[in-house]
Amino acid sequence: MPVDRLPLDAVALPTLRLPGSEAAGPLTPTGAARLALLVASGRAASKAELVTATGWPRSTVAGHVEALLAAHVLDRAGTVASPGRGRPAERLTLHADAGVVAAVDVGTSRTRIALARLDQRIVAMEEIRLDVARGPEAMIRRLRDVLRDILRRGSRPAHLRGAVVGIPARVDTTTGSAVRPTTLPGWDAYPLTAELTEHLGCPVVVENDVNLRALGESAALPHDQLPLVAVKLAAGVGAGIVDATGRVFHGFDGGAGDIGHVPVRGADDVPCTCGRTSCLESVASLPALVRQVGLAADAPASWDPLFEEYFALLEAGDPTAIAVLGEAADALGEVLIGVCNLLNPRRIVLTGGLTEYSDELLARVRGSVYRGARTLATRNLTIEHAVLRERCGLAGGLVLGIEQALAHVIGRA
Repeated sequence: MPVDRLPLDAVALPTLRLPGSEAAGPLTPTGAARLALLVASGRAASKAELVTATGWPRSTVAGHVEALLAAHVLDRAGTVASPGRGRPAERLTLHADAGVVAAVDVGTSRTRIALARLDQRIVAMEEIRLDVARGPEAMIRRLRDVLRDILRRGSRPAHLRGAVVGIPARVDTTTGSAVRPTTLPGWDAYPLTAELTEHLGCPVVVENDVNLRALGESAALPHDQLPLVAVKLAAGVGAGIVDATGRVFHGFDGGAGDIGHVPVRGADDVPCTCGRTSCLESVASLPALVRQVGLAADAPASWDPLFEEYFALLEAGDPTAIAVLGEAADALGEVLIGVCNLLNPRRIVLTGGLTEYSDELLARVRGSVYRGARTLATRNLTIEHAVLRERCGLAGGLVLGIEQALAHVIGRA
C-alpha cells in the first residue's frame, strides 16, 4: 500500500441514531423515508416494530414498506421472533444494492475517509495525507481518485449515492463554500459543493468539520444527552452545536459555533490568523501552544512535526508545556461559560488531537465552567471527551449522508 494511504480500524463505529428517524408525528410526504431511516438506524426490523416506533396505522406502514421493497430500498432477510406465540415477523433490512455513501473529514494535513452502506455497514476506512495548502482543486482530484479506487476494490462495484465532506472552516449554507478560512489558504468562496458534485458524480454536502463531530457524537449517545456542543482543538479552534431534535444548529448563514474568534482576557497583544488580536484561537490552538513553548516563531512549511514535539513534551511532563496547556484550558473555559449561559447544553465534548494527550485540559475546562457559569446552566451539564474520539467527524458525515441518500433514492423511486 502506498505510504500516503493508511487503513483505519473499520470496526470503530457503533450503530448510530439517525435524526430523521426520531420523533413520531403526523404523516408527511416523506413517510417512506422515515421508515427506511428507522430500519437503517436499527430501531425497527419488521412492520410491527415500525408501527410501534411511528404510531402510524398498520395499513399505512404496510403500504410504504411494499413500495420500498419494490424500489429495492428495503429487502427481506429472514424473520424476527415475535413476542408471545405469534408467528415470526418478516425481517426488513436495507437492500444490499441500495448503494454507499462517503464521509470525508478533511484536516490540514491528513484526511479521513469512510464508506458505508445505507444500513451503516462500513465498507472501508482510510486516512490519506493531503496538504490543504495546495488548494481545493488538488483536494478534489485526490479525493475523486481515492474514492474511485475504493469503490472498484470490492467484490462488485458499489454505487456512490452521496458524499458529505467536512472542512475546517465555516461554510456558507447558501453556497456550500468556505468563508474566509484561516487554515485553508486559497479556499475562500471557492464553489466547493458544485465542483465536488461534478467530479464525484453524486449529491455532495459540504459542512463544517466540527458540526459533523457534534452530529456524530450526538448520534452515538442517548437522546437525553442533547443539546450537545462539540469543541475541536487542533490547528484551529471551533465548536459545533446539535439541538434537542438532533439537528445541527447553523445560525442564519452557517456561522454558529465560531468560538475560536471570541476575544479572551490576557491575549490583548496576541495576533490571530483572522487579522485581529485576543482571539481564543490565538492562545488555545495547537500552533499557539507550539509558539508559546518556543518550538516555532514563524509559520513552518508543516506544523505536524512541531505538534508531535509538543505532544512529546506533554507526555514527558515538561512544566512549560503543561503550563501553557493550562492557560489555554482556562481561556477555553472562559468562552464556554458564555456558551453554557446562552445555550444551556446538556453535554459538552472535547475533541481534537490535543485532547488525546492530556486529561489536564478536560479537568481545567470543567473547573472553569462549573465555577463560572450560572447554576441552572450547569446543574445537569456533563463535560467529557468525545466517546467516538477522532472518528466522530466520520460518524457525523455518515449520519447526514445516509439520511440525504435515502431521501434522494426514495424521492426518485
